Amino acid sequence: MFIKVKNYINKLQDKFVLIKESRRRKNEMSKYRRETVQLHWVTMRENIAYDTDSALTATTRKNSDLPAHAFVISPGMNLIDFMFKCNVSGATCTAKIYVTRKDGDIEDVCSVAVASGDMVSADNKYYADTLTPTNYWYKTVITSDASGNDRMAKLKFDALGRRMVFILLSSVTENQTWDIFISGE
Repeated sequence: MFIKVKNYINKLQDKFVLIKESRRRKNEMSKYRRETVQLHWVTMRENIAYDTDSALTATTRKNSDLPAHAFVISPGMNLIDFMFKCNVSGATCTAKIYVTRKDGDIEDVCSVAVASGDMVSADNKYYADTLTPTNYWYKTVITSDASGNDRMAKLKFDALGRRMVFILLSSVTENQTWDIFISGE
């Protein structure tokens, strides 16, 4: 009988310890934000015209080679979203996305074939409706509504703790100007 009572008391003590630990964890976790932060679209670059950007080479990938338009990724942002607009419907270009750590060298994320569709924005520009990425990143670069359906196509990737992001455009024809927007969560 004594052994049964002792086993019962030990089980109660174990349960008490588990409950106490569960409450401690809950209190600890309540210090952290649980909801996803919703950030607005921000203009990253605008009116990018013909022959504006120079391609990176093997010798221009140092942190000191960052372009002036490099965007600082806020510490709360992990997933980075991009949206493209053009002044012309049916226009195409190539966007190359790069990231870097605070004092690190420049890394490739992806190269994206971009095409504008017929959906007009509030500022009378045409949203890109086709995004075809070639991924160089650790994780998959994701697109949404990116198959030429005249809707706003978006591109997303996990920054994996990088501090800066920038996009260089190529194959922009003379009558085109492109705008790039960034958001994240």
